[in-house]
Amino acid sequence: MIRPSRLRARVAAFAAILAVPVALWAALPTSPSAAPDAGGLQGQIDRARSREHSLSTDAAALGALADQLAGDVAVLEKRQAEVQAELAAKRAELARTQDDLARERVRDSLANLKIESILPGGYLSFPEEYGYQAHYLFVVQQNMPDGSSPIIYPKIAQVQEGVAANPRCSATAARQH
Repeated sequence: MIRPSRLRARVAAFAAILAVPVALWAALPTSPSAAPDAGGLQGQIDRARSREHSLSTDAAALGALADQLAGDVAVLEKRQAEVQAELAAKRAELARTQDDLARERVRDSLANLKIESILPGGYLSFPEEYGYQAHYLFVVQQNMPDGSSPIIYPKIAQVQEGVAANPRCSATAARQH
């Protein structure tokens, strides 16, 4: 962007350059056969000076207008930067809201989901009261060598820790018996 002081200097130079040919044109006789008289030449000079003064005044007005416009542009550029910052903040907020909404939709879908299943109880669900986790309506019991069958799962109903298979037995030996 051109600075206001440089723009004013350019407008003044343009006006001066334009004034010279106008002044020369005004000073030249209109026809080669007509001899210039002193009164006619003085009138042409006066008109050229008047025109030059008018152009200088116009150039000064244009310089002032250019300064005013440069100030207005600076104000608008500052406001544009502010608006762009606000827009970026609103876009980030929108993205967060969309993410929250997507999570809410998933939670709602899970809470309303009820799938027929071979699980005891006949269905699988993900209710809100269980934190949208699968809800299994069964327990796991382990048959023990002493004939007991304690509940080992879920932990909330667990009576005894489960016992791992005999580590000395290989998988192939266990299948053969």
